[in-house]
Amino acid sequence: MIELLKDIIQCLALSISIVLNSVLTYLIMTKSNSKMGSYKYIMMYLSLSALCYSILGLIVRPDLLSYSSCFAVYVKNSTFICAFYFFFASLIAVHFVYRYNALKNGAKWAYFQGKFLFCWFLISPLLYVNWTLNCLLVFQPNKKSTEFLRNRMAADFGVNVDDVTYIIADFYQVDNSGKFAPSLWTFFSGFNFLCKNSSRKLRVQKDGNIKKLVMGDYLLL
Repeated sequence: MIELLKDIIQCLALSISIVLNSVLTYLIMTKSNSKMGSYKYIMMYLSLSALCYSILGLIVRPDLLSYSSCFAVYVKNSTFICAFYFFFASLIAVHFVYRYNALKNGAKWAYFQGKFLFCWFLISPLLYVNWTLNCLLVFQPNKKSTEFLRNRMAADFGVNVDDVTYIIADFYQVDNSGKFAPSLWTFFSGFNFLCKNSSRKLRVQKDGNIKKLVMGDYLLL
């Protein structure tokens, strides 16, 4: 009953997202003012990506399982879709970087014009490739992980692990002797994940003729 309710809520939320992002895309294309400048293209990029993200979410219905020393994300289709999260999340970060600098430096900020705008658009595809490689090279399932998750996924989700695609970050794996051993590659990929989700900003504050560098959370590329 709970699983059915969760599926209904998920489908309803994704359907609303599809409708709203479709309307937003239409408004940007037909009603936006030319004075918006680069922000128009950033909003278009964001709304279309959100639309794709919602459609993919409705199709693959991702779920997360945290169990013992690992966590797993499973979907009904390809592993490549698991990496789309980073594409969309990084695009949201780019959007807020633009808004921050538009307020600080004005809408005509040079580093969001021309060739620089194209470079900002490249951030999300590059992070998508980065995380796809993590999923394919480090987080791929194997016979041990499949058997490790089989009973838990059947009990929690009513799912046969052989019928889904999943990625698994198992930080302490069982070796041939039956003992738990740390997986260095998984820890490295976990650190990679944290770096991409961490943020830094470098703000210059002027106090007379003295410039102070203040470090805070913003964006780490």
